[in-house]
Amino acid sequence: MTNIPVAAHEPPFALDGTVTAAKLRELLGVQTELTWLDYKGECEISGARGLVEITKDVGALMIQGGYLVIGADDTGAPVGLPAQQAKLFDQATLSNKLAKYLAGGFEVRCAVHDLEDGSTGGSKLVAIVWAAPHPDGWCIFTRDGEYMENGKKKIAFRQGDVYARHGTRSERWGQSDIAHARRLLVAREKDSWRGELAGELQRATQAVSVQTAAVTSPAAAFSWQVDAAAFEAAAVELIRRDDDVPVRRMLRGAQADTEALLDAGNASDLITLLDRVTTTAALGLELGRRPFFETAVALLLELYESGLTSRTTQTAGRLPVQQLWLRIAERLYGLGALAVRLRDWSAVRALAVARVPSLEVQSRQRTWHRHALREASNSRLLEQSAPAGTTRVFSLLLFARAAVLSNSALHPDLPGEVESEPSGRDRLLTSLCQFDLLVTVVSGIGINAATERELLSVSYPNFGQFDNERVGAIAQSLITHTEERETLIPNTTDDQVAIVLYLADQAARKAGGRFFGWEGYHDESIAKFVKEHVRLSD
Repeated sequence: MTNIPVAAHEPPFALDGTVTAAKLRELLGVQTELTWLDYKGECEISGARGLVEITKDVGALMIQGGYLVIGADDTGAPVGLPAQQAKLFDQATLSNKLAKYLAGGFEVRCAVHDLEDGSTGGSKLVAIVWAAPHPDGWCIFTRDGEYMENGKKKIAFRQGDVYARHGTRSERWGQSDIAHARRLLVAREKDSWRGELAGELQRATQAVSVQTAAVTSPAAAFSWQVDAAAFEAAAVELIRRDDDVPVRRMLRGAQADTEALLDAGNASDLITLLDRVTTTAALGLELGRRPFFETAVALLLELYESGLTSRTTQTAGRLPVQQLWLRIAERLYGLGALAVRLRDWSAVRALAVARVPSLEVQSRQRTWHRHALREASNSRLLEQSAPAGTTRVFSLLLFARAAVLSNSALHPDLPGEVESEPSGRDRLLTSLCQFDLLVTVVSGIGINAATERELLSVSYPNFGQFDNERVGAIAQSLITHTEERETLIPNTTDDQVAIVLYLADQAARKAGGRFFGWEGYHDESIAKFVKEHVRLSD
């Protein structure tokens, strides 16, 4: 499988190269074209015009990878493909047709899925195409892309051209595209290098027997710089043996390397580093080894703190500290969602109340999750270019979902295809929404919030952008003295719980209003509980 480098500016979905029905639904749910995603109502690739136009887009996507969805309008609504068009989106057929214009070595994957049409009761054929990053860094057109239209010859691209994605358009590349392509190419080379390091780590780990573990260990070889699979395998072995020395050394090495990666503007390696630390925390959580979870989370929080206390001057090449905060927040949300699915309520609470001391002094947003969201929003890191020069702001939870999907340790309980259905069967997104609600409740009760403004100073209802059924079950567990409530918000009165649930509801309605999302708690028992314990004016 082609290695997928991570761009400095991330899409709100994983660039994982899958072409399943679940992935198609996920991409349709984005509801707008992006740099990495293009919708087409139809595409007759049996003719010159259709083939040339899709080739132009596929070639442009091959700098960093991306998806085409054929059979959907500009808002991601399925319109369906005629059967004669759909049958051509067979992987071998499409590859052979593209090879007429594209330099060798490229990889595409495609599939056609029959999606149910809720409005008509029928179904529609929609194709999904993945264009992998070209191994050479970019793809050169090998012949002119021309076709006849209304008796005139049209030329979409010429032999020797290289195209790139500029927002939602596929255009000839420029100097900045060359620099970006080179950075991605270097990132892929580093992936290969990490694979070589992985072999050394595996040999070192296998050489350690239980009897000799006290004196011999892969401490020197265990590094965040090895590839993901080898790192996870070695971490599992170390956690199984309860050997925290290599883990602690790895974490301290990661801490020392973070500042250098920020200075170098190395977003790809920074994300790799954060993923390895997060993997350690996730494995500690999953395997019931709390010290490993706590130590890794503590480092993520220390790295977050360093962005507040560092006196380093922002230079042109240095990564913005807001990007560091957002990437850490995405992964902490992923850990929180895993803890929700594992029903580890003490871990959920630990993440919700985790302190970043400087925030309590420097910022009105006194929690990591509120501060990260505010800084990412102000820095426009949650925005993506949309058609017609517009922009769309995506939920932090979608970016967190993409981060989770790129790290298998964050979804060990969701093997294979992660469902992404509009009906709400997406367990991953649901657990992210539930963690978000719990963070809001725990934070609000922590400051005894009595007004919406006070609640919003420590949390924000990101779950408000999604339908209310996602958080109903977890909210219901808070209105009686359940294990969840006693662990998450111990020693609280019904009045305290009710006012925060009420304030969260009001804030979520405003957050979700323009997204057709949150419309109030789904369970009537919650509304009744709030009404009984909160004095509401008419």
